[in-house]
Amino acid sequence: MRYEFDFKMDEKTLGDFYKSHSMAGFSGMMWPILGVFAIVLAFVSGSETPVLYRIVYAAIGLMFIFYIPYDLKRKAKRQVDTNPYYAEPIHYILDEEGVTTIQGEKEAKVAWDKFSKIKLTKKSMFLYMRNKNACVLSLDVFGKDLDKAYDWIKAKVGQKNRKIK
Repeated sequence: MRYEFDFKMDEKTLGDFYKSHSMAGFSGMMWPILGVFAIVLAFVSGSETPVLYRIVYAAIGLMFIFYIPYDLKRKAKRQVDTNPYYAEPIHYILDEEGVTTIQGEKEAKVAWDKFSKIKLTKKSMFLYMRNKNACVLSLDVFGKDLDKAYDWIKAKVGQKNRKIK
């Protein structure tokens, strides 16, 4: 099997990667929980708590819930706009040997055994080489073949994978 396509990184896909990576695990779940806790505290702290403190609790809660995801989107947009690597589309070839990327005169090949896991979100596919290094692809590049491509790539990467819906 072989998949060949061009993909230009966009802020939606990179933002999905940042959000998925930073909001995963215990620390990623703590921000929204702390945000909800702070907002609840602002409302149930009662009349003995000064109004200014209650406003600060609510502001901190809203920041934890809304600012962090907003900041991740902003970071993705800045990366896509300023990083020269994302300026031009990358030609991808996924074949029996691994993943080949071609951009201009530069070509790189990564064998399947170098990937440690695959992660699928509603918008993107991440092929991890290490914890923070991944080949980030929009699901749109696979079109109607997404399920077939996912199963094939999952078999190539091995059993160390996770599918998120």
